[in-house]
Amino acid sequence: MSRETAQEKRLFPAMFFSGNSILTTVTTSDWSKIGGLTLKKLLMIPCCATKKFGGSSQSTASEPLEHLVSERVYSGILEARRDMLLQVRQIEKYMSGRKYEKNQCLKSGPDFGGQHASGLYLPAVKRYKGRLYSNAPTLLSRSRPDDMHILILSALYGPLHPLSHIQDYNLMMSDAPACRVWKKSFEPFLRCYVLLKGIQEIHLFFGSSTSYLEVARAAVKPLLRDKVINKAIQYHVKDGSSSVTPTTHGELLEKFLRQGEIKDLPENVKVRAL
Repeated sequence: MSRETAQEKRLFPAMFFSGNSILTTVTTSDWSKIGGLTLKKLLMIPCCATKKFGGSSQSTASEPLEHLVSERVYSGILEARRDMLLQVRQIEKYMSGRKYEKNQCLKSGPDFGGQHASGLYLPAVKRYKGRLYSNAPTLLSRSRPDDMHILILSALYGPLHPLSHIQDYNLMMSDAPACRVWKKSFEPFLRCYVLLKGIQEIHLFFGSSTSYLEVARAAVKPLLRDKVINKAIQYHVKDGSSSVTPTTHGELLEKFLRQGEIKDLPENVKVRAL
């Protein structure tokens, strides 16, 4: 067992690693105990621009999302990811310059439904280093398959489990290919996930003026309309910014993970129903 795998097994004891597979055999009652959360709530957070470099081979890793939705829906996500990777490679803007040059190193590996084996991977929760993640340590120490119901929304990958292994990249949801692809492809995934897991509430930790909220709203509203879920709310940060909003959301997320709810909101935060 590698040091990385041993660390993940210590941090995420509800996961049992056997060979190349992840066996999610913990009972539903066990999954629902941690942090006071139940299986009825889904927390959604954005990825971030600041990322840790490097990583290791994905040869012993498995994609948690593959076990959380139907095979057809997961195949649809891989198809959308391949589409995203193709568009990034075809548009020079997203392959050059200081901002995007790291995308030249992206490989068509299992994370895109490909066979390339030379990509370098880290779990999403370790790859992202932004303020939201640095202010939510319990996201790392308590996030276990299928009990916290946390999804990360990535501009390149779309939906991610905190333990989804991903490569280093740079792309924003406001970049045209990302917003276009995920506004179309995210809703079928979210619908399947919500139905299979019995989710009744969705809590969105997205900035109010961001394309991440735009994509999430496009996926969540049909679920409200069809009465698939009972409630969806967004935590609006008043006078937010690229630093204040993720920091505030990180603090709120940590409280949610520890307490199962947010009892007292800061004065600069307002709950908005979708």
